Amino acid sequence: MMKSPLRAHGKLIKQLDILKNNPKKAAEMGLSSDRGDAKDFEAISKLEQEIKNAKKSHNNNRSEEDDMQAREDEDAARGSALEMTQAQPLDASIYFVEPDQMDYSSVEDIANAARIGAEFALKREKRDKELDDIQNPHGMGKVMTRGKARKKRRENKKN
Repeated sequence: MMKSPLRAHGKLIKQLDILKNNPKKAAEMGLSSDRGDAKDFEAISKLEQEIKNAKKSHNNNRSEEDDMQAREDEDAARGSALEMTQAQPLDASIYFVEPDQMDYSSVEDIANAARIGAEFALKREKRDKELDDIQNPHGMGKVMTRGKARKKRRENKKN
């Protein structure tokens, strides 16, 4: 695994910043050949060129074999994705049953489940109406919370 040259880039950028903004400090550090307050434009352009070259070195330099392997992997991935998205023909025999072979006991079970569900919904609707009446009788006055209404309903059922 290659190490990232990021730290070296950061160092170059800091040196460039010092050269541009603080010529005295640049001279103290030995970055500049000038010993005065003037900027050393030659050193600045040299550092800028070094930074450009360092950034260019980040280009992904794969060999031909690496490129071929990457292309093969991409093609294989595309092929498997295509296979997954293609629609498969339906086998109608799975879904169609001759009327004389149909098992109607499951239909009775479905009907019973529907009846039980309807009874449950009616009971729930009746209970919700009771709670609404307890919460706010006659639609006016102070409204109690749903929890208090439930508690009062339980008390009423006990009595």
